[in-house]
Amino acid sequence: MSENSPSKTPRIKDWLASADSALKNGGITTSRLDSELILSKILKRDRTFFHAHPDTLLSNSDRQQADSMINKRLDYVPIAYLIGTKDFYGREFIVNPNVLIPRPESEEIISSVLDIINNNYRTPINIIDVGTGSGCLGITIKLEAPQTNVTLSDISESALSVAKDNANNLGADVDFVVNDLLFGFSNSFDLIVANLPYVSKNWPSSPSIKHEPDLALFANNDGLELINILLNQSQKALKASGFIVLEADPCQHPAIIEYAKNLNLQFIQQIDYVVCFRQQPDSH
Repeated sequence: MSENSPSKTPRIKDWLASADSALKNGGITTSRLDSELILSKILKRDRTFFHAHPDTLLSNSDRQQADSMINKRLDYVPIAYLIGTKDFYGREFIVNPNVLIPRPESEEIISSVLDIINNNYRTPINIIDVGTGSGCLGITIKLEAPQTNVTLSDISESALSVAKDNANNLGADVDFVVNDLLFGFSNSFDLIVANLPYVSKNWPSSPSIKHEPDLALFANNDGLELINILLNQSQKALKASGFIVLEADPCQHPAIIEYAKNLNLQFIQQIDYVVCFRQQPDSH
C-alpha cells in the first residue's frame, strides 16, 4: 500500500480509509474490518479507540508496519495469521502458519461432544483430540467439561507447541503427545475427537488456503485417507462402547458412514460438518 508518502504521517481515519479502499479493490470482502484489526494489532488499541480518536496521527513506524500487513493481506494471507489470534467458542486462540485456523463450523464438534458426555457419562472419561493443531477443540472441551481427562495429539511438534501455548494462556490442564493418529494406543479412550485433513486437492479452493499448512488440510483418496485410517485404529484405541466425533465435508459423510459400518461402528448423528459414531458393544 503506497498511498501515503514515507514522510507523511496520516491520521487514523485517513489510513483506515486508504487501507479499506486498497483491500476492497483487491477483492477482500471484509476490507474495513481487516483494516481495523490490523491497526488494532499494531497500535495495541481496541478498535473503539479509532472511532473515538479518528484524528490521531500514526507514527512512521506504525504506518510502515500497518502498510506491510495490508500488503500481505492483499496476497490473501489470512487475517488470523496477521494478527496472530482467532476466536473459537468464545475464547481467543493463538494461531500461526504452523496450524490450521479454527473454523466456526468446528464449534459443532464441541456441542456434539458435550451432549455425548452429558447423556452417557457420570464419571470422568478419557478423551483424545487427534490432529489437535492449535488445540482449540481439546482445550475447549476441557474448559467446558473440566471433569474430563483430555489429551492433545499431533504429528507436528510445531503445531503442538502452539497448542501448549494456548493451553497455558487459557488455563487448561491437558496432556500432550506427539503421535501419528492413534498409533500405539490400546483401550485408552472413551471418546475420540478429530478434525483431520479432509480436503481433496481436486476441490476448488480459496486463495487464502495456500498460506495454511498442507499437512493440516489435504488428504488422498478424495480427502478420506486419514479418516479411514483413524476409524480402523479406533477399534483398538477405543474403550468398549466408546464414541468418535469427526469433522468432514458433508459430501463425504455417506462414504464415511458406510466405511464405519463395516468396522462395527454405529452411526449416531450427523450435524452440518460433524458426524458421530459409537463402537458396538460386541466389537471388543
